[in-house]
Amino acid sequence: ASSYATYQSKPAIHIIGCASTGTLSAGGGTDEFAAKNNNPDNSTLTIEAGAPAHEHTYDGGTVTTPATCGKDGVRTYTCTGCDENTEGHTKTEVIPATGEHTPGEWTEETVDGEALLVKRCAVCNQLLAKKSAAAAATLQNAVQSLNDAFYRIAPRFGTDTNVCEMLQNELQSLGYENVTVSLAAAENPADGAAAIEDNGDIRYFYADPGSSRFVWFASIPVTFTLSLEDAEESYSKNAVINWDADKAAAAIETQVASKVTADTIRGENASLDEVTDELVLYKAVKDDAGSDILWSLITWTSSDPAVISVDDSAQGSADTLFAPYKGIVKRGLEDKTVTLTASFSFQRTAYDEAPITYEKSFTVTVKGVGDEIRAAMQQALDENYLAEKLTYIGTKAPVDPANVTGDVQLLLPRTSGIPENWNYTFTVESDSPAAEVNAYRLNVNRPLPGEAPVPVTLTVTMKHKDYSDMAVSKQISLIIAPLDQAEIDSAVALMEQAKAHVFDGLNDGANESPEKVLNDLHSFYEVVPDGNGGLKWVYTNAEATGTGISAMSIDLSHPSEQWDRFRSSNPDVISHETLLVNRQQKDTSVVIEVCLSAAQYERYAALYPENEDLAKLYRQTVKVEITVPGTAPAEDPDTPDAPVTPDTPASPSENGPCRWCGETHNQKTLSGWLTAYLHAILTVLFKLTQFITLQW
Repeated sequence: ASSYATYQSKPAIHIIGCASTGTLSAGGGTDEFAAKNNNPDNSTLTIEAGAPAHEHTYDGGTVTTPATCGKDGVRTYTCTGCDENTEGHTKTEVIPATGEHTPGEWTEETVDGEALLVKRCAVCNQLLAKKSAAAAATLQNAVQSLNDAFYRIAPRFGTDTNVCEMLQNELQSLGYENVTVSLAAAENPADGAAAIEDNGDIRYFYADPGSSRFVWFASIPVTFTLSLEDAEESYSKNAVINWDADKAAAAIETQVASKVTADTIRGENASLDEVTDELVLYKAVKDDAGSDILWSLITWTSSDPAVISVDDSAQGSADTLFAPYKGIVKRGLEDKTVTLTASFSFQRTAYDEAPITYEKSFTVTVKGVGDEIRAAMQQALDENYLAEKLTYIGTKAPVDPANVTGDVQLLLPRTSGIPENWNYTFTVESDSPAAEVNAYRLNVNRPLPGEAPVPVTLTVTMKHKDYSDMAVSKQISLIIAPLDQAEIDSAVALMEQAKAHVFDGLNDGANESPEKVLNDLHSFYEVVPDGNGGLKWVYTNAEATGTGISAMSIDLSHPSEQWDRFRSSNPDVISHETLLVNRQQKDTSVVIEVCLSAAQYERYAALYPENEDLAKLYRQTVKVEITVPGTAPAEDPDTPDAPVTPDTPASPSENGPCRWCGETHNQKTLSGWLTAYLHAILTVLFKLTQFITLQW
């Protein structure tokens, strides 16, 4: 329909209808109509298709599709001013979903022949997610393997940088090479001491070591997403983040090491360039308030402990546990350069964390003591260690340096006469095999008779215990005299005399003769001339002189523990070594074997084996046959058998002088009788003790 109206005092054409189309013919007043519509040729007016003459008027609308969880609905509106064939007669509006889907459980479904795990909305059954059942099972197994392996996320500074890479490497080691790892979430601590970034990068722990904290690490709950093909699985674990070692070392440097300087350790010395006295080597430094900083302790090492040693003797109690070490200085003759290294150890690390340390070194020059001490030492050695003070071993007779004939006792520090000899150590060296040094003994090897004397130079060195390189020396000249044939002949004669009278030495006056030995025999150490053409037997090692004929080991291989120098052919009657007599009922013959050597010439027999005289002085075996009478009375055919009575200990007076007191007891008096039998009992007990000891 059309209408004509006046618009601002001018004629106008209004099209009535909703999106009318078609042609409009011009009627009366064509010229004016055409002019108003800009139609200069006064022809028909054309209305373009779809060009509405006015907007639709819609009704309240009707819900055609309701909205559900996670799915939009539809509302339809109808125009009240046109018919249903008119374009735009109806319109629709989206109704937003009323809420989120409610995910159900994963269930198995087969889609196109493939086994899948799907998750649908429990309300609307809409498919929310799907994944491969095989991949999902692999991921579940991977999580179980991590749990079974008790996997810990404990990154090590300097090695590990990303927790996702750490977990990825662990999965690969467990055989899950195709599983990928990403970070889902990390609950980083609020104080920012440590963090795990969104991509898994690790920011290691750091807090002021001097502050107060309950723990010195961060435990961060982390959730990972494990992915394989289209399947995913969550894995959660706490990551233990320890110290940022670089930041901790920097804190040591600025807060602790900066307080350890050349001035703080020099002690009473003017500087470290001229050290003569003890150094102060801190174990712990103090903060500005005067309290020990204990989160970084210090240990010290010396490049030359013989010059500067680190001593902890000042830390012997709980109160002095953190007292400084002492830098003990030992000065030598010359200046010495030593490097002292302070190692600062961080005390806040966990038990399984790599140590964090920082080092600082100091160059120290220890001044030499000069030549005056050495000169004093040399003077003391020259004036006191003299050849005239040397003595022979055994006899202690003074040695004639120009005619040395026996082994020499070298000077001991305490016998040298050197002042403050406890401050020194002494060594002696010989330049000739004719005089061999064995500690403080000089073993002399004399040449054969008729050979030339042997000059020997002894070098005596005295070192100072407090100064590592300070030592002085002197030389002592000796002349080793050749053996004297007359002395050898005398020794051979003494050997023959000793061999002929071995029983006398064994008997020690206790028995009448070798054919009637009733009392114990006595082992001896040595036999020497008595000065009157006879022999003197020596029965104790303390009295032995080493100049006579000595009883030696019978067998140098020592095959027996029961005998060594005195061997009995029948130890049940006469014991080995102790030579205790145990009489039997019948007379018994026993052979005692002894090996004799001239102590002074024994070595020469081995040194000069071709010399027949010396061979006579070396390891001469002597066997003495002894008869021990039996305790049974002799049989008399004309005398009736006497009653058998038990053996009783013979009283000391029956066999001569008492072995305990040396007297012959008068048994006619009560006191003499009691003393005799008391000593007899002591004899039995002594023999029993000796027997038990020998058997043991």
